[in-house]
Amino acid sequence: MFAIFIIRPLQLRRMRAVVAIFVVTRLALLVTVLAALSFLTPASCPVCREASSVPLLSALANWDGAAYLDIARLGYQGLDPSYAAYFPLYPLLMWLGGSAGGGSTDAFIIAGLVLSNAACLAASVVLARLAQDRTRGLKAASYLLIFPTTIFLSALYADSLFIALAAGSGLAARHKRWWTTGALAAAAAVTRPFGILGMIPLGVALWRDRATAPRASILTILLPPAALALWEAYLYALTGDPLAVVHGYTSGFTPRQPLQAFTDLLDPAVYGFPWFVAGAFALFVVLTVITWRRTERGLALYATAMMLVIGGAGSLTSSMRYELSVYPAFIALADAARSRVPNAVWWVVSALLAVFFAAMFALDFWAG
Repeated sequence: MFAIFIIRPLQLRRMRAVVAIFVVTRLALLVTVLAALSFLTPASCPVCREASSVPLLSALANWDGAAYLDIARLGYQGLDPSYAAYFPLYPLLMWLGGSAGGGSTDAFIIAGLVLSNAACLAASVVLARLAQDRTRGLKAASYLLIFPTTIFLSALYADSLFIALAAGSGLAARHKRWWTTGALAAAAAVTRPFGILGMIPLGVALWRDRATAPRASILTILLPPAALALWEAYLYALTGDPLAVVHGYTSGFTPRQPLQAFTDLLDPAVYGFPWFVAGAFALFVVLTVITWRRTERGLALYATAMMLVIGGAGSLTSSMRYELSVYPAFIALADAARSRVPNAVWWVVSALLAVFFAAMFALDFWAG
């Protein structure tokens, strides 16, 4: 139903172009990962583990992917309390696909990778539609697909699923499909921490159309918090901890002040690539400002809220991955890079960095 909603009204020519960009960029990432595994030396990573005997599958299940794999195979009971920070929809869908595929570890990994890449394609198509203008839409989708941390959209991570659901909810809100909007926002709320922010376009659209929207549509605003409350209730029943998500999210981290995210930028013990991190964050701040002029209010407010969360978390260590979720910023970037030269420069620089980060990720280096 979601696929029909995002594809049916889309011009076939534009959809083909987005699919072509998706295929080319995913093949480029695949070649990069395989080349890195074949010719480069992996990092010494004491917390990393070989998730599969197949090197490619193991490489794409690094870092957080290992946690999602554990949850998909074993559930949450008996696992490390920090796993409460990994929201349930992605591992649940992995479990369904992996179980159907035979229940082996590799089956769960393959199910997750198929899910991530299908969601990545869906997110790209939705983003192209949100941009409205064909040229701007293709640029926005391509910028998402070549962003330096785009490897996380195709690895064993929930980011692409979240973007597809959140952006799909924003698109449905534009078309006043209230129950679809609420259902997608609810799914986003149980996909990633702070996924509840995906309901912002719904709330703004309901307020905008309060005079004409059916009375029952107001109930759709309750779906995302209800989904999140059910997840919290499940964790409470499992652990006895009413703040299990908070404690899971902060487990293993030293308490930090929000401004430390910026004051520590020059500390090499904290940030391996401080100028990349600082530059990307500054760029997204500017793009978020532009969204207030170039996109709908709901999308701009969502982008602003997401950037406040990223900036106020006390660390920008994974900010370049989290910025992928600020999907309206890619529409703003398509506006900013209108002429050929800025567009070509962004493509070349971003694509080269995407290859670099993909190789780092495959070799067990921290890439976000």
